[in-house]
Amino acid sequence: MSSKDEEKEILYSVYKKELIEDTLIDSETPDFILIDSSNKERIGVEITTLYTNLASGMSRNDKFLDSYIDEHTIHITKKKKKKPAFLKGLKVAPVEGDKGYVHKEHVVWKIATLPEFFSSFEKIIATKSNSYNNQIKDLQFVNLIAKDKERFFKYSENKVGILYKLLREHTIFSSILNSNFQEIFYVSDFLSGKYSVPLKWLIFQSEFLIF
Repeated sequence: MSSKDEEKEILYSVYKKELIEDTLIDSETPDFILIDSSNKERIGVEITTLYTNLASGMSRNDKFLDSYIDEHTIHITKKKKKKPAFLKGLKVAPVEGDKGYVHKEHVVWKIATLPEFFSSFEKIIATKSNSYNNQIKDLQFVNLIAKDKERFFKYSENKVGILYKLLREHTIFSSILNSNFQEIFYVSDFLSGKYSVPLKWLIFQSEFLIF
């Protein structure tokens, strides 16, 4: 599957395919442009993927895995370079039994905390948002769809209903509100199922109900 096809799959997790595919325009910055058939207004959609941290993202790269697994499983006489801080805690372990879905018969993983995940997400929001400091391509607005590739909450006791509370306790809260996006959709799996959560709407709705 091409990267553009993967982005479309993420897009269709928020927007119904049958309603947008006839007027959908492939683009770059943003990744897609949607045209409202009723008023011809143009809406931009930026797609991104989330990992719990930079180390988790790099562990999806085969070249990096080759080097990292060799370094931790083969005796190398030459002096090892000092690892960058973000690789601290990245583990390597051999896999027994079915090895068809692992790299070089090993797995590489890192247990991440919620603050780490939110900090990583926050950096992506800031980077993506900076691309839209000025209006481009006659777009009415741009939305961001963030697909959580690691499904951080799927095996967590944190349910989708307390996502607002978790965001409120981290600086990502203000980053979401201050971004240049009309809406930021967080797409992921929770214990109760798959959700596409509009984070700005969630925050505004929750604040309204509280105050």
